[in-house]
Amino acid sequence: MSKNFVIHNPKGITYIKFTKEAELTDLLSAMDDIAARPDSDYRLWDMSNGVRLSGQDVTKVAEYGMEKFTRPGKSAIIAPENVSFATVSLGTVRHNDDLVEQQVFRSRQDAVAWLNRKK
Repeated sequence: MSKNFVIHNPKGITYIKFTKEAELTDLLSAMDDIAARPDSDYRLWDMSNGVRLSGQDVTKVAEYGMEKFTRPGKSAIIAPENVSFATVSLGTVRHNDDLVEQQVFRSRQDAVAWLNRKK
């Protein structure tokens, strides 16, 4: 099965770009791929193509992220479309973890600026 995302790390930020609407399996697979990377503490999740998650899926993603990401860091999520923005915002609320700071943005420019303001 081909992956529906690409990952690269320009300038110390791990950039995860979903090539189509992100689903549960895509998000979990991307987390698996980047969790072991030593340079993945600052992440930019680009969900500009939308996201398709149920309420249960949102909870699963939040819980899985808390298991996988065990170092302090920041995750910026780009979700310009209203439904995707609301869905991933719910996920940040359910991801009740002081270790990783998260915020949802509608533009890449705002997300990158926030990530560059390191803790």
